[in-house]
Amino acid sequence: MKIVNPATSRMYERFRTLSAQGSAALPPVPAPTPPAPAPAVAAFELRLIEILRRPVEGGNTHEANRVKEHEIGEVFARLSVSEAAALHQRLSSPAPLDDLAAAFGRLMAERRARLLAFLGDAPRRATIAATRAA
Repeated sequence: MKIVNPATSRMYERFRTLSAQGSAALPPVPAPTPPAPAPAVAAFELRLIEILRRPVEGGNTHEANRVKEHEIGEVFARLSVSEAAALHQRLSSPAPLDDLAAAFGRLMAERRARLLAFLGDAPRRATIAATRAA
């Protein structure tokens, strides 16, 4: 192992050169950028959480959950293709502290699968709607 004398190393020489030139040789330090604002919660997210957290009243729970599924489908149908794709990704791979994904995950597996399939079908529905409009 070779021992390098710090007084003769290239790094030491570079440091001495920069020190002699002063701060004019150093690039300017950029001003710190302010932190990005927290993303606003979209109105559709609030509506979905409201639907998902609504308690099922006594009586016919199957019918009440079917109504919930239908209401969620209506919200999904109003999303743009990009919003639907982002929400599909978010609900398919939920983050640990995501309230919407947690509430969605409490649905029965069959209902979740149908709703995710509908959400993933947004590009096809948009293409059909554009073709009909033309």
